[in-house]
Amino acid sequence: MQVETLQACRRRRQRRVAVRTLALPPRLPERHANLGPDQAHVPLKIPQPNRRKRQALPIQPPQVIHQQIGVRPLRPRAVVPLQKPVRIQRLEQIVGVPLFERTNRKVELTAAGRRLLPQARQVLDAMDAVAAATGPADAPLRVDVLYEHLAAERLVRAALRADPELRLEVTSRLDRDVVPALRQGDYDLAFGRAYLRPWPKDIPRRLVLLEPLTLLVGQGHPLADRTEVKLSELAGVPLWFPMSSAPPDWTTLLDELRADYPITVDPGGTTGFEDFLDRAAEDRTAATFYGQGMRPLPDPRLRQIPIVSPTPVFAWYAMWRRRVPTALVDRLLAHITLTEGIDLGIADDPDRVWLPAADRAALDEM
Repeated sequence: MQVETLQACRRRRQRRVAVRTLALPPRLPERHANLGPDQAHVPLKIPQPNRRKRQALPIQPPQVIHQQIGVRPLRPRAVVPLQKPVRIQRLEQIVGVPLFERTNRKVELTAAGRRLLPQARQVLDAMDAVAAATGPADAPLRVDVLYEHLAAERLVRAALRADPELRLEVTSRLDRDVVPALRQGDYDLAFGRAYLRPWPKDIPRRLVLLEPLTLLVGQGHPLADRTEVKLSELAGVPLWFPMSSAPPDWTTLLDELRADYPITVDPGGTTGFEDFLDRAAEDRTAATFYGQGMRPLPDPRLRQIPIVSPTPVFAWYAMWRRRVPTALVDRLLAHITLTEGIDLGIADDPDRVWLPAADRAALDEM
């Protein structure tokens, strides 16, 4: 009886264990004629996962997100002023007073710093003089002419022809501010307008040329046969000038001229100086400006008409670093022989000569 009971229990356990067997896929030898009957099988179909479409969730502001996830938002951090450089800290320790006032927005001199500034510039000038005295004697003078096609380039060319032993390294800054470039030592002497007010004491300057501005037209222009034109007449003349590519010394002068006289200047663009001359020669309706001290016109189609009553004038100055010996500056400027300039004796007459306010103030300071 016990044996029969044990056998019955064993049979029940065998029924409970289900052995799974994977059946081979059906063979299809007709689909693979080049294979044997044992190699032709139906490819298994792998079930692809159920891909759900992603839903675009709206972007919540940071405050809402912090509330949803239970995190406190970070407090805004205050902007801490930058630390003073070690050299400035050392200098302030030597003099015993703060020289700079720093905030998170600006850095400016204190009252003591403003009082010390002239003496600091003298120290730098003395160091520049030592560097110039100990440097190579035959080092060329780095001269900037603003733009290669303007009157300053002819000034320097005349000096080199008169003094062949003068060693110069000529550059064209075009759109750079002259005072910071001189202070940084990018060049030793530069030509251009000295229209910064007030003029810095650490940059000496000297007037070298009062250049008249003329009207430039093509031979087919209605004013081509005129011997002169009054400045007031330009109110009805279409004018253009490449304001975007011209040096700031020129564009600021024309902006002030437009403010004083009812003239309109179209800021037409050009691809270069030759394109500027070609456009002026081909335009039969509009006119442009041309410096009388610039190189002579190479195109016979162009006409240069003087502007009078008053004559707009470009005031050319030589500006240099104090480390440059005055004798070397005198040697360079002694050979400026251009005769196209306005006489300084009539420059004070506003009815005959027009100058920007800063340039006229600089003449009064001479």
